[in-house]
Amino acid sequence: MNVQLADSSPIASRRPVAAAPRPRLRSPEPEPLSLRLRTGTRRAHRLVERLAFVRGLLRGLLDPPSYLQLLRDLHAVYGALEAGLRHGCVQPLLLPLFRPELFRQAALAADLDFLHGDSDWRQRPLSTAGAAYVRRLEHIAEHDPSLLIGHVYTRYLGDLSGGPILGRMAALALGLSGRQGLAFYDFPQIADYAAYKAELRRCLDALPLIEAQAQAIVSEAQQAFSYSGALFAALPVPT
Repeated sequence: MNVQLADSSPIASRRPVAAAPRPRLRSPEPEPLSLRLRTGTRRAHRLVERLAFVRGLLRGLLDPPSYLQLLRDLHAVYGALEAGLRHGCVQPLLLPLFRPELFRQAALAADLDFLHGDSDWRQRPLSTAGAAYVRRLEHIAEHDPSLLIGHVYTRYLGDLSGGPILGRMAALALGLSGRQGLAFYDFPQIADYAAYKAELRRCLDALPLIEAQAQAIVSEAQQAFSYSGALFAALPVPT
């Protein structure tokens, strides 16, 4: 007796079914470096903004000798950073960030000559915090120049963002009516600060970094804010 099973029979329907192809999992796109730097340094940035010297400057209050000490320290800091960039610009990672239009040491020297009235300030010692900052920059320039990227972000983007406001407050506090003594806050070769900052962020995002390098640069930028904060922390503020 032959029994024919209809196709609709439960027994007949038990045919092997090809497994559906698994969708390929795409690796998440890495966060842009400029965004990682911004989020990674947010807390450190806020801590610096809350320091008494910074808050005083934003109210137009300055202790002139302390301000001159700060400028002398910054003159040495930018000198070390810019020497490192000049030396390291042969490296592909640093070449796009070698931008003399951003350099601040010469502007600071002009301000110090004017505010001191002579060049004797060059013989005066750095503060303890200023000397430590310079040593850090010189060390990484020699041993791991890519970490200078964290300082480029911290210093120059900060100068472009806050410089105009700080310059006006410094002029008010020091009683300066012209632009002499305020060259540090001006970037005469940059016509549009906002457009330039956007282009600089795109440049940072385009750097061919591996993950370990990106993490190290963010960590170094956090340290840069700490070094910067130490410059301000010991400076008195008039009340």
